[in-house]
Amino acid sequence: MASCSRGLASGWLRRGLLHHRARARQLAPQAPRCYAGSSSPASASEEAPAGVTAASVSKAFEYCESSVRRYDYDHYLCSLYLPRELRPVAIATRAFNVETAQVADVTRHESLAVMRLQWWREAVDDIFKGKAVDHPVARLLAAVYGPKSSRTAKRWLQRIIDAREEDLRVRAQPATLADVEAYAERTMSSLLYLTLHAGGVSDAAADHAASHLGKAQGIVRLLLGTKHHSMYRRVYLPAAVTNAHGVSQEELFQLRDSDALREVFLSVAAAAKAHHEHAVRLGAQLQGDKAALVRRVLLPSVPCRNRLAAIERLNFDVLHQFDKMDAAGRGQLQTQLALLYHRLMGTF
Repeated sequence: MASCSRGLASGWLRRGLLHHRARARQLAPQAPRCYAGSSSPASASEEAPAGVTAASVSKAFEYCESSVRRYDYDHYLCSLYLPRELRPVAIATRAFNVETAQVADVTRHESLAVMRLQWWREAVDDIFKGKAVDHPVARLLAAVYGPKSSRTAKRWLQRIIDAREEDLRVRAQPATLADVEAYAERTMSSLLYLTLHAGGVSDAAADHAASHLGKAQGIVRLLLGTKHHSMYRRVYLPAAVTNAHGVSQEELFQLRDSDALREVFLSVAAAAKAHHEHAVRLGAQLQGDKAALVRRVLLPSVPCRNRLAAIERLNFDVLHQFDKMDAAGRGQLQTQLALLYHRLMGTF
């Protein structure tokens, strides 16, 4: 009986992996066929800025997909389960997020980092004016957005840049958990809004679910980045929480583990878990012809859930176990199978 069970399990496992690989092959790079959020469908050749050809867009897609796969692997996996017409938008916006998020790490000079973000701000302006911008991420954004696209998408892209720039200029530890949540919502939630909007979703309940999921994702990422941020003498754990447990910034900079610090991690992780659970409850209540699409867009809930489970399982030892905690949502077999399961079940 046991061997029979193992045979069934291994057969299901093989089918799951073959499905995942087939999806990756089916979604090979191609030029997007219409602008996201435009008032009417239009081919890239009819509407794209000068110099944006099908060949250049295909190369831009390859660049962006490679970037997302390298630096944001869980969202690369989730993108495989999006409708084909939405995938270029998701890959373009996620690659844009990678570019803007890495600005602070590329240079330690605040003025240079701010200049780079200003370059992206102007690039977004040009994209929505129909002007060509010489950067592969900008080229793919230009292929999915353009002068006929909704200004809503532009506002969310600019919102991400605003959040990154404010983070560069205001280096103080966030005062409260609400400050951390606000940053997560302006960055991670905005990315989800962009994909929902591109799919024609205009639903307050869907936006509400995306808001909570983005907050959960953002908080988890900042939590797991504690060790990395300490190298730049940055702290993203809210002062209200660290002070309540008697943990100083210097202890964090010195990476000094303690029961008090783990209590801080527990408190912050609990907030992320609450947002995640709220998003899932809201998603289960969605109705209408777009409900299934919304749940596919919110599949990043799966790696977020896995990371939260790993944080708890490893006793909130974020300083020493962050690699294992991050890996729990970054493409382990368990995550890939969980994504397949939720996609088949129409859940997240």
